[in-house]
Amino acid sequence: AAQSAIAIHNANQFERVLASSGLHALPEVRREFIPYLIDDSRPARNESLTVLFADMRGFTQLTTSLGDAGEIQEMLSEFVSMLANVIVQNHGIANKFLGDGVMAIFRGDAACVNAVSTACGVVGKFDHMLTRWSKKTSISLRFLDIGVGIATGKVILGMLGNDTLREFTVMGTPSQG
Repeated sequence: AAQSAIAIHNANQFERVLASSGLHALPEVRREFIPYLIDDSRPARNESLTVLFADMRGFTQLTTSLGDAGEIQEMLSEFVSMLANVIVQNHGIANKFLGDGVMAIFRGDAACVNAVSTACGVVGKFDHMLTRWSKKTSISLRFLDIGVGIATGKVILGMLGNDTLREFTVMGTPSQG
């Protein structure tokens, strides 16, 4: 039992390392990129893929209106967790969390379809989340919204950093080609 507990703990830690390195995804989606974390001699490469950005509009006003750090942290954690879950469910890579938003990568033949499905999913889930939040607070949250952008094209895909800090990401603006 003790060895099983250690193995489970180590697996959870490994998942956290992957997620914090820009590879929060299903194992089959990220599998080919795990060696990039270990081998810094792997060069970046050009690849056509789809990038999705999503963020909460009105978050600054939310922090000013609520003022309670714990409540804001709870709401933001719920929001970014929802974003990550929908991205992973649609075979994407939750690559960067940017405060109240996320950048996701979608690859393969279904990249565009998966990104659009993600966009629809996060908008729908955000509406339900906003309804729940509105019932829990005494202020109107009508100023909150979600913004989503999707771009498809050729980017640079690879690792950034050094021996101390390494992160998998895309670089450049998606351009057709």
